[in-house]
Amino acid sequence: MNEVRIDTDILTGKEAKTYLERALKIGDEQENKGIEQDWGEGVLPPKAGHYDENGIIIAFDNRDWCCWVEQFETVEIALQWINGEIEATGNTFYPDLSKSSVSEPA
Repeated sequence: MNEVRIDTDILTGKEAKTYLERALKIGDEQENKGIEQDWGEGVLPPKAGHYDENGIIIAFDNRDWCCWVEQFETVEIALQWINGEIEATGNTFYPDLSKSSVSEPA
């Protein structure tokens, strides 16, 4: 079995979910204004992370401001994807932002 490298800069849990919701909300707002999406560049630090959403691991990588989001069965596989050890699965996940309580800073 391959050893999974754990990056201490990877967000987890509620912190990861909040970051992803903020990045996607910024991207949506940019798209609605007709400007190029950067998913938080200049507003959020570049980050990657994962969290559990009803037994499915949601992982994201926004370190290049493209905000890649995938879903996985285990944290170990999600970390392999975040660390670039495996390719994307094609199981793209897009959270329902209508239920988000995240607000943007002034």
